[in-house]
Amino acid sequence: MDVATSTPPIGEQAVAAPLPLDTRLGSYRLTRVVGQGGFGIDYEAQDLSLQRRVAIKEYMPSQLATRSDGCTVHPISSRSAKTFELGRRSFVAEARLLAQFRHPGLLEVLHFWEENGTAYMAMPFYEGRTLQQVINKQSSLITQEWLLQTVRPLLDALEHMHAADCYHRDVSADNILILNDGKALLLDFGAARRVIGDSEQALTVMLKPGYAPIEQYADDPAFRQGPWTDIYALSAVLYFAASGKLPTAAASRVMHDAVPPLSALQPPGYDNAFLEAIDKGLSIRPENRPRTIAEFRALLFRDLPVPTGIAQPAAMRARHQAVSPRTAVRRAVATSIGMAVIALAAIGWVVMRPSGEMPPVAVATGVAATGTAAAAAAGGPAPGSTATGGAAAESAATVDAGTVGAGTDNAATSGVTADDAANDSAVTSNVTTSNAATSNAAANSAPSAPSTPLAAAAPASPDTAAPAAASKPANGTLRLAIKPWGEVYVDGVQRGISPPLKQLNLRPGSYRVEIRNPGAPSVTRQIEVGAGKQVAITHRFD
Repeated sequence: MDVATSTPPIGEQAVAAPLPLDTRLGSYRLTRVVGQGGFGIDYEAQDLSLQRRVAIKEYMPSQLATRSDGCTVHPISSRSAKTFELGRRSFVAEARLLAQFRHPGLLEVLHFWEENGTAYMAMPFYEGRTLQQVINKQSSLITQEWLLQTVRPLLDALEHMHAADCYHRDVSADNILILNDGKALLLDFGAARRVIGDSEQALTVMLKPGYAPIEQYADDPAFRQGPWTDIYALSAVLYFAASGKLPTAAASRVMHDAVPPLSALQPPGYDNAFLEAIDKGLSIRPENRPRTIAEFRALLFRDLPVPTGIAQPAAMRARHQAVSPRTAVRRAVATSIGMAVIALAAIGWVVMRPSGEMPPVAVATGVAATGTAAAAAAGGPAPGSTATGGAAAESAATVDAGTVGAGTDNAATSGVTADDAANDSAVTSNVTTSNAATSNAAANSAPSAPSTPLAAAAPASPDTAAPAAASKPANGTLRLAIKPWGEVYVDGVQRGISPPLKQLNLRPGSYRVEIRNPGAPSVTRQIEVGAGKQVAITHRFD
């Protein structure tokens, strides 16, 4: 089972010599080679520290590098050294990026490091088959229901990435793993392959024909990439799975589009709405495709309201949705009785309460009532309840906006594993809870406000509920457009590699930004960031 190597595109050669078995890489011992392509080798290994089986991917571009003394990797020539280094740094950047994401639909990176003149990443050992293998050997399994169940976690994973302004750009049938339990998983981004393609001026060879949309062929700002780029590739996967034929390359379709719409082919067992959604996602022009994963999901599941995470058969959905007249009457009677009991209990409590004591007012809004104004309107906190004050709300907001962001940056730049990033998030969550609890205790220990008649209780004003939040200064944004890539340093501190890094949120002030690429002189910019303002740095290393 190959967990991370996809079928090499045209022009790649899989001739690299793998490491000998039983080789030690840190705390890992290699046990077998599970696959190799033109840009990497995958091994099964034993984690000697945690006693578990893992997969390790080694950066090894066979057309650029060779192995000496059985272990050390080095470029074939001085001419290939620059390109080899570009690919190695991109491989590390991809590992660092993947380590930030924790999603069941995405490949998980446990650890990454540099050794033997190259780079490695360790992942869980996933067992299953690629979607390409299922299409080639078990196409009878593929139905619309099966595809919807398969695509759901992939849509969720892509949406999770897009929320971080990151795009996969390498979705294909051989880059989707169907695990033994039936769940689908997106594999690696192929970042090293793309960067090497850019460097060698052979981008059309490095792209996967049939899956890559037209904007990936054009080095033109007018063809901007975005969520619609991954939507095209995923639509090509669905087209291939439903029809058995991969769409022709987008570059060819621009001149003459010979790809028949699925809605015209009408493969048996598929709803027309589902087929039309795939056709729309496969539009040549980006503006004609769905703009977001949410929009694409709504089209695919248009007539199929399915609970999140479960693709239920139509018969099961009908069984859940259908309610017999007798059941409907029973539910209505039970609801009426329940409401009557609640009303009687409330009347009895009002009648029997001590004289002069007024019941607290419950404020029901879209968010929890906060601040002293809400507490005053309610006549003070009710016995046994918790009143969250404006100070707690501000404290939680501060931790969320500051500490969480810092944790993300650290995970992106320090080379820590995804487990470390998860621990940082857990610590942040505990700090937020602690701050809120402290504020709650202060609110509960404060003297109760005088009793106020219900008619005089005024609702809390949005302007007075959380004054601290309104006065909180806004950050500014530094947007980055670096080609082919560069290490970003802000005031001497590394903040990540762009791409994939697209923007940084910075407090208002003056900053010295340096962009480094080993193949060209560094670029330095002195920028001034204003509250709520954007500053852009665009540069291309030649």
